[in-house]
Amino acid sequence: MSTVSTYLSDSKGPIFLSINIQSLQSKYEQLKTQISELLFKGVKIDVLAIQETWEVRYTDLFDIPGFQRFICKTREGMRGGGVGFYVRDGLNYEILPVLSPYENKIIESLTIKLIYPKKKDVLLSCVYRSNGVIPGVTAAQQIERFTTKFEELLENISQKKLSSYILMDSNIDLLNLNSLNATTFLDTITSKGYMQCIHI
Repeated sequence: MSTVSTYLSDSKGPIFLSINIQSLQSKYEQLKTQISELLFKGVKIDVLAIQETWEVRYTDLFDIPGFQRFICKTREGMRGGGVGFYVRDGLNYEILPVLSPYENKIIESLTIKLIYPKKKDVLLSCVYRSNGVIPGVTAAQQIERFTTKFEELLENISQKKLSSYILMDSNIDLLNLNSLNATTFLDTITSKGYMQCIHI
C-alpha cells in the first residue's frame, strides 16, 4: 500500500481508480479500509470505478468516508456483474443514461460526466464484459455483440467532444495478440482514439 500511495501522491492530474471487486458486499470493509488509508496518506482520489459489484440493494450501506453515495447499475434477474462509481465529496457529476448501455453478460456500463469548476468536464465510463456462459448464445456470438455495442458506445462518447476515460474489465487477454478477440478489441479502441493503459 505504501508503494501505491507514493506513486499516486506524485500524480499531477486527477486520480481515477478502477477495480473488479467480485461482490462489493463481501469486500466492502476491506475496500473502505484501503481507500481510507490512501486518503490519510494524502492521495486525493476523484473517482473509484467498480466492476462486478454484484447485487447492491441499498447503496447507503456501502458509504466510504470522503465520497458521495455509491451509484451503480446492476443486473436484473441474474446474479453477478454490475458496475458503479464512488465520486469524491464536493465534485459534481451527472449520470448519462444515453451513454450507459446495459445488457446482462454482454456489456454492462455506466457513464458519468464530472463537472470540474473552471476546467473542462470529463466523461468516465465504467464497463464490464462477462465471459460467463449465456444459454443459447455461443462465446463467439457473445463477444461479437459486445464488440458492436462497445464500438457504438465509443462512437457516441466521441460525439460529446470531451476528454473521456473508459475504466473497465473486458475479460480479454491482451497479452495474447494471436487471439482474434484481443486484436479486434485493440483495433476498436485505437480506431476511436483510445490507448490501452494498465497501471498496477
